[in-house]
Amino acid sequence: MSPDRALKADAAAKRQEVLDRLAKHEHLVARFYTKRGSWNAAVQRLNFLIDTYPNYGDRAGAFYDLGTALARLGRDGEARLYFERVVTEFPESDYADRAKQRLGEIKA
Repeated sequence: MSPDRALKADAAAKRQEVLDRLAKHEHLVARFYTKRGSWNAAVQRLNFLIDTYPNYGDRAGAFYDLGTALARLGRDGEARLYFERVVTEFPESDYADRAKQRLGEIKA
């Protein structure tokens, strides 16, 4: 591998690490809002997170949290979409079983 390639690979890895830290901050702020019952604020933060950081390492958690916030707002159809994404896109994640349970609780 040439030195330029090695530097580019290292820079790309460091860039992704920084983006993940920024995304994690957004996720933590959204979780703070959910603990406070500020569901609209949580939805806004999570939508921003999902749109801005498409390679975020905990997308399953972000989708699950967004589904939860939407369900608390009575937006069951939208919540269902995010719980389904957790189940289909991240079937091995820690959130998959919880998402399946939430899908069973939401009326079709």
